[in-house]
Amino acid sequence: MKNHILTLGLVAGIVIGAQAQSTPQSNQTVPQAQSGRIQNQDSRNLNFPYMNSGNYNSVEMGRVPENIRTTFQTDYSDVNDAQWEYNQDVYRSNFSRDGKRWSVLYGIDGRVIQTETQASLEDLPSSMQEGLRNKNVSNVNQIQVGNQRYYSTQIDGQNTYFDANGKSVQPSRRRP
Repeated sequence: MKNHILTLGLVAGIVIGAQAQSTPQSNQTVPQAQSGRIQNQDSRNLNFPYMNSGNYNSVEMGRVPENIRTTFQTDYSDVNDAQWEYNQDVYRSNFSRDGKRWSVLYGIDGRVIQTETQASLEDLPSSMQEGLRNKNVSNVNQIQVGNQRYYSTQIDGQNTYFDANGKSVQPSRRRP
């Protein structure tokens, strides 16, 4: 009887150990993507930049679903230094291109959710430039969500968002 219990315990330990080694770095299961690619479309019909509610975990490019890798390689064939991250049902690629930081979010269906590109004050609409001229502005980014363009900045250390016309907008902290 003792031999059976010890054998059962040993087998259970081996199974648990094998499962722990095959778990993604983030200790989350990375979902399998569906095939298909729709370029430059918002997979969630978002009308505002995606606001995550957690931290991203690094993931090796080989663990990124094939349809997302294909979309990325088609759209950014000149990029060799992409770093991949994963959070819930969103993959994010961070890289440098044309001297600017880029971040592209993908849904597990392979569609682009949003593209964020480093910008400067001069890239903002002129109406925004005037309003921000004497303020402490940093971290300017252009955000493309579907056909909508937004801008994000930090003004005196506070995140601020504007639509393409320069009107201040407030994001909701919802998931896509």
